[in-house]
Amino acid sequence: MTKFTEVLNDTIDYFLLGDVELLRIYRDKNNLSNDLATEFTANESGDEIVKNGILIPMSRIVNQPYTILFKSINNKSEFEKPDNKLIFKKSGYILKIENEKVILFTWWILNDFSDEKAKELMDNPQKWNKPFYELKNGWYDIEIIGGFTKQELKYKDANGNIITDNSFEPTLEFNFKSRDKKGDFTANINESFELINE
Repeated sequence: MTKFTEVLNDTIDYFLLGDVELLRIYRDKNNLSNDLATEFTANESGDEIVKNGILIPMSRIVNQPYTILFKSINNKSEFEKPDNKLIFKKSGYILKIENEKVILFTWWILNDFSDEKAKELMDNPQKWNKPFYELKNGWYDIEIIGGFTKQELKYKDANGNIITDNSFEPTLEFNFKSRDKKGDFTANINESFELINE
């Protein structure tokens, strides 16, 4: 399992998951502009990339820090632990990986999806503070689980002392199941991924 903490939505209520280089190739093949945000909202290309496994859009991402988990479908879920609170489990998503890496990024990158920015994000997701997961190329079924998990967070107080805080953090877990060929996309493109701890 690969884990990232304090992941932010950069003030727009969307996360996007995909192979960034594959998205760049799709842009070129379909003669789309660098402004993919407008392209995806103004024509059918947005739905097409989702149904063809190039990108998974996640809407209604509340502006708060997230814990992000990537894992194989065969590994135990964090939400099987008794203290953690499951809110939703969503399946029917597909992803194609051609560059051995998938990245969770925010809507802002789509506004100016130039070759330079795409390459920088693909090569250095750590610089952009974007979660990523390295895996073999091929087709994957994706299950997305959301809820709240107990996390041990450490930070320094005003005096420089290290404080440990065990609190429940909004968490998204991405489960990857490899398959031999493309599967059917059966998810709801407009699904909400809102997480609010009431």
